Amino acid sequence: ALYGPTKRGDLPLAGFDEAWSERISPIFAQFERYNVTPETLAPIFQPDSNRQNIKLEWACWGLKPVWARSPSKRGFSTINARVETIAEKPSFRGAWRAQRRCVVPVSGWYEWPEASVETEPTEFALSVQSTRERRVVYFAHLQGQNPMLLAGIWEPAADGGSPSFSILTQSACLPVVQAHDRQPIVLGMIDAERWLFADIADISPMLAPAELPVRFHSVSPRVGNVRFDDAGLIEAIG
Repeated sequence: ALYGPTKRGDLPLAGFDEAWSERISPIFAQFERYNVTPETLAPIFQPDSNRQNIKLEWACWGLKPVWARSPSKRGFSTINARVETIAEKPSFRGAWRAQRRCVVPVSGWYEWPEASVETEPTEFALSVQSTRERRVVYFAHLQGQNPMLLAGIWEPAADGGSPSFSILTQSACLPVVQAHDRQPIVLGMIDAERWLFADIADISPMLAPAELPVRFHSVSPRVGNVRFDDAGLIEAIG
């Protein structure tokens, strides 16, 4: 579930502080999504053109390098970027080396656990089903903060259209590892501002796998159908 502004550049921000979520909540309330899919537009935070401020921008989920001959076909494979290979992968290294980093505000994310994932019954009631449509889906949300802030990278559009972005992932730690072997990099308020403006050497500690203060609950497998996009998708079931 992602929340964002109604148009580009709606709200310049001086920085992330304890009141930032209150300042932007009126704008986020105008746009609610509960089933954001690859190659659709979502809000991101990025430095402004002078790198003096933070702005909200619309961007397409799935990084599209400016050199790609058919960028429209790359979005699904570039929604996530592994931190272990981001500096070498052709699709990501340009944005990474140019320090085009962004912050993606989300209320949570969905996981479709594989049948081989072992979980503690007290934590997750994993039912292995024979078809994808009936597999268990988990919704993860951060305790005590909404939205949470994910680390990302972005790329300008070759045709002057909307930029694109990827979310950075790392090896999963508890409790995420009980549902999946990867997790997004979740940033605190102080780290979010450093992520946007600091040099690569200064952000390296943020790339190390860390335990996340998130909670999971089972949700409806309706989220697997892009036609559904309502608040019921994040409600706990079972």
